Amino acid sequence: MIRPAFAFAALALFPPYAFAGPSACSCKHLESLQQEVENSRYEALFFAEMAERFTEIRRHFEEANKDPTNPDAGVNWANRLGVMHEQMMAQDFHLPNPRVSGYIGPDKVDMPFGTCEQKSEDLTKLKDGSSCAEIGDITLAHEAAHRAQCVAMGKDAYWARSWDEIAAEEAARYADQAKAMENLLKSVIDKGTLTVEAVLTPTYSAQGFSAGYSHTISKMELNGHSSDAPDWALNGKGKQVSKLEHLRIVGMSCTPSGQLDHDVDMTAKTDGFKLTLGGEMKYVSGQIKIKCKKGGGMSAFEPGEVGAGSYFTDAPFRPEMSFVRDASTMDFAQILKGGGISVSGEERVTVKLECPGE
Repeated sequence: MIRPAFAFAALALFPPYAFAGPSACSCKHLESLQQEVENSRYEALFFAEMAERFTEIRRHFEEANKDPTNPDAGVNWANRLGVMHEQMMAQDFHLPNPRVSGYIGPDKVDMPFGTCEQKSEDLTKLKDGSSCAEIGDITLAHEAAHRAQCVAMGKDAYWARSWDEIAAEEAARYADQAKAMENLLKSVIDKGTLTVEAVLTPTYSAQGFSAGYSHTISKMELNGHSSDAPDWALNGKGKQVSKLEHLRIVGMSCTPSGQLDHDVDMTAKTDGFKLTLGGEMKYVSGQIKIKCKKGGGMSAFEPGEVGAGSYFTDAPFRPEMSFVRDASTMDFAQILKGGGISVSGEERVTVKLECPGE
């Protein structure tokens, strides 16, 4: 029944809940969804561990009460568990995301002691304050499950439960919520398209020599579908164009022209929170020609030549990501360095998760 609370800046600009409900969850809500999943997983584990610990304590004192000579006989274990519950919630309960992005709903929705009811206006605020509509639906389902269990047990029996039973119910509710949030996160990513653009601009330098290249991958699309597995892949095909942008040789005046064309197979792997991107390039066609006043030449690539590598590993998955890498730190640069050729320049990769209508 606990909800993290927040985005006070928004509350300062608009009267609370004086606006239409949240929009459907989409790519722009990726961070909110990730945070909701993390919070729900944390709460499910926290209350499950609390329930297990409290059950052991309750059973210990129930067993002790069978023997009047036991020093622990007669201890008010229910009161002790109540105190422990307060302490654990105050000292040990730390949500991984205490301020969920975009959430402006209430901290919690109470069910008054001795009843099986919650105020409809509080539930409306919970739903309308959610980052996106389906998150609100899931949290409402959480609250509805509490009320349903209360009605099924009867309000007197429900409120007479021991603290370990209360914690166990919260653990079950948050486990269901975590699963629903996980499925929602996956469905949003499934509906979206991952786009990738990349350009590498290395300059190779040695005594009396400098050559600058560009390797450009135009915007390409990656698609895939999640499953019950913890992670999945998105795949796409594109093109890379490589050009010799400039060539300087001492004592010569040279002009480069032409380009090399490559097919690109790219794969992104994700668990919904982290993203790893790698690709394979296959030379298809084209030539780079060099015309110099004192001579000339051209590239000598064979169709089918393949190169592969990783762009980044386990980067935080966001709707829009940009990565810049110093070309001198890349593997090929380290190899050439051993042969007396230095490499400068950079690689820029832009990744976006795009949903229909955004």
